[in-house]
Amino acid sequence: MTAEARPARTDLVVMYGLVIMQVLFYFDASALLPFMNDGVKNAVSIVLLAVVAVLSLLRAQSGSPLRFDLRLLPVLGFVLAYVVALVFTPYTDLPQFYAGKISKLLLISVPSILALNYVRWTPALAGRTFGFFNAMLLVVLADGSYQLLRGASYVSRDESFGIDPISLGRAAGFCTLYALVKMATTSDMRRRHAAMYVPALMFCGSVMFASGSRGPLIALAVAFFSSAVLIRTVRYRLRVLSFAALALLLGVVGVSYLLQNDVASTGRVLSFLQGDLNVDRSAEIRSQMYLDVLQAIPQHLLGLGQAASQVYTAYDLKYPHNLFLEVQLEGGVAVTALLVLAIAVAYRTSRRAVGGTQVLVPVTLTYFLVNSQFSGDISSNRFVLLMLAIAAVSHAAPAMRGALSKEAI
Repeated sequence: MTAEARPARTDLVVMYGLVIMQVLFYFDASALLPFMNDGVKNAVSIVLLAVVAVLSLLRAQSGSPLRFDLRLLPVLGFVLAYVVALVFTPYTDLPQFYAGKISKLLLISVPSILALNYVRWTPALAGRTFGFFNAMLLVVLADGSYQLLRGASYVSRDESFGIDPISLGRAAGFCTLYALVKMATTSDMRRRHAAMYVPALMFCGSVMFASGSRGPLIALAVAFFSSAVLIRTVRYRLRVLSFAALALLLGVVGVSYLLQNDVASTGRVLSFLQGDLNVDRSAEIRSQMYLDVLQAIPQHLLGLGQAASQVYTAYDLKYPHNLFLEVQLEGGVAVTALLVLAIAVAYRTSRRAVGGTQVLVPVTLTYFLVNSQFSGDISSNRFVLLMLAIAAVSHAAPAMRGALSKEAI
């Protein structure tokens, strides 16, 4: 092995090491693999962070210092500022929950951002940044497949079976979105392509409805139609409308089948679509909690840190199921401003996508962002942070532009 080949191999180890780390952390597969607990996942993150730090120092000593992409600064600053806001608070009634939240932010998001920056500024990998994003898409799709297979035999809100309806709905919604975008951006729509994606649309859409999680429905609609804004060709917009109609038809067929099999959780989604926001206690509780959070924000513009849990626990919840309300109440105006800046930078960079597979970058970011306003906390929506970082640099590398333009419609 030549001296020139070693850095490239080392860089590849870092890049795919990050992918492996995300697989280990994002999967909720502890029931199948008991060794995949939080301790193991955190240890992998720490090792990756150490590897990136050492390689960065070695590169600096060799005369080619590693640069930091300023586009990543807002999202990195947001994560660190949010952690500081949570740590420096006198309220510790929920130390275990917030300890897990802080560790997930520090030990997953920070190593991910730094490793992504390493990939971005490494000559051997400068043209592979988009390949890295494709690898991360496979992680999300793999997680979606895992959740779908896990819940396919018995789709309900039965926690004893081990199904997480939030994760299941989010994964099914993303798989549906992925299939729709792939169909709409395929240059040559051959019959075998349609034959491959239509069953996937039907299955994933049906499971998304059956999960009873309403956030993915809204996120899917917003993200898919936003792709028509990003890709301005008439042909693509016609595809968006045609595939949206197809998805609606398949969704109706899937829900009809589920109703015939008496899947109770599907009724929650149907009632939601009919405008009945108080179909269950969950919707009513969240509505009341949102009002309390909105009333508390003007009184605590600098954030409450962990003390914000007093508002949530009054409704027997640990978080408000809305990313912006959660960040604002716990972190304050400054932390929220960093999040908004990170979102603006990510969209400003990724809007250069004009067609082909690369449109999945901003569309995926939109899906996870919208879904985070309806379900989960920042820990369960940690892919939002990774997508912010990926979108911020996905079209920045000069070596990528020629390759990406070849995929355009």
